[in-house]
Amino acid sequence: GPNGVGAIYRQPNFNATTLGSSSAFYTFTASAVGTVADNGTRFPGTGTAFGQVGPCAACDNIDPTTFAQAGKAGVGGIDVSEDGSTLYAVTLADRKLYAINTASTPVASEVVGAPWLGNALCAGTGVARPWAVTYRTDKVYVGVTCDASTSSTCNASGSCADLKAQVYAFDTVGNSWA
Repeated sequence: GPNGVGAIYRQPNFNATTLGSSSAFYTFTASAVGTVADNGTRFPGTGTAFGQVGPCAACDNIDPTTFAQAGKAGVGGIDVSEDGSTLYAVTLADRKLYAINTASTPVASEVVGAPWLGNALCAGTGVARPWAVTYRTDKVYVGVTCDASTSSTCNASGSCADLKAQVYAFDTVGNSWA
């Protein structure tokens, strides 16, 4: 979108008069979400037609820089509390969960103590990467995957047992992780 990889947009209730009237709700800093190269770098070439390498819509867009950033740059999952007062979002570069108030001017606050940041899930075999976020009955659930990026067994001929996932729960009433 026009506000970059760190933006979350707000769309009013859909009807014929509000179509296309979305606006930026909140934009995270680059330190939280990372950066993505400009279009000239991401879509090299000067092609202007199908089958040519270049930035046109019908061109072969090879995007050589962004593939390695999948799951590492931008905003992951988001969800809103049942009362609508707080939006929860995971940012992929700093791997944190944030609570953003939905009233007046939105402000993001880190939900501290995220257990995956200690990397116990991966135990030296990779990086714990959060993505999924779901709010239900005063708890925020965060799905985290160990990417096995430094595993010695997860390869073309290995078992890949180091690639694993965990769901963590944050109790918004007790302000604690489980």
